[in-house]
Amino acid sequence: MAKFDFIHLVPALIYIVDYFPFFWIPGSEKIAFMHSKQLSKMVLYFYESRFFIPGFYIVFKYVLAFTYWIFQSVLLFRLFRVKNSDFKKKNGIWLKWLTIFVLSQVFLFLPSLKILKPGYGDDELTVFLFIGGFTGLTAIFLFLFPQILFGIKGVVLLDKKEDSTTTDDFSILSVETDKQQATTYRYLSKVKMEEISLRIRTHISIHNSFLDRQYNLQQLATELSIPAQYVSAVINECEKVNFNDFINAYRVEYCLSLLDKNDHQNQTLEALAGDSGFNNRNTFTIAFKKITGQTPSAYIKNINSSSV
Repeated sequence: MAKFDFIHLVPALIYIVDYFPFFWIPGSEKIAFMHSKQLSKMVLYFYESRFFIPGFYIVFKYVLAFTYWIFQSVLLFRLFRVKNSDFKKKNGIWLKWLTIFVLSQVFLFLPSLKILKPGYGDDELTVFLFIGGFTGLTAIFLFLFPQILFGIKGVVLLDKKEDSTTTDDFSILSVETDKQQATTYRYLSKVKMEEISLRIRTHISIHNSFLDRQYNLQQLATELSIPAQYVSAVINECEKVNFNDFINAYRVEYCLSLLDKNDHQNQTLEALAGDSGFNNRNTFTIAFKKITGQTPSAYIKNINSSSV
């Protein structure tokens, strides 16, 4: 999860803070409130807000929904710009469903045109027919095509090149590009990602590149003649870790091999970390514990005690 993803929690946090006094009152008072004759009107108009004017939430939720709809539309537009027959073939049903899903959301905004007018706020039937009907339609499609829940098969990457007619020198990708656009969308299928992943792991294992303390993503990409963003995407998707954790895992495995051979005798942790490709002891300790569940000191102590 990216750090900016937490922005999606902001609306929920606003609601929680605003309604916290209600959540905090005793259960008996909540029950009394639930039996109040004013409940329906209050829920519809959200009059009980402490910080905002009456009707704020009813407007806010439509503004929020419309904002998400804009972003979904942009995403859909970009996906249709991917000029790759393999992408369209493997994700055809998902693209059709997403198109219907985005278009159907237009009906979410229609009730607001009536509800926001004075005197029409108590028309719950309108809300139910539009919002409830839309939710039911979405559920039907998901039931008929459960593969939709798995999302896009493969990875779509964005290239920004000044010369989009330049051909790629890494034939393993076999990606199609739109040469008429400065912005190119590339598609990596699952099979191609697995091929690249195997190539990455083989290269690192043969050359022990991870022993270089300054080794980075760009170096690996240059050695493989594959753009760095593709290498990063494959590692993230296939290995489920970022580049640093991926390389550190190799370093820890190498360190374990040294320890198994008793090559750690008369060595400090700093020296052992350096021999394994780590820049410093702290990074070494964190990575080692993440892989083995123990600190290097504890692991070495266990080895020494078992060998006695």
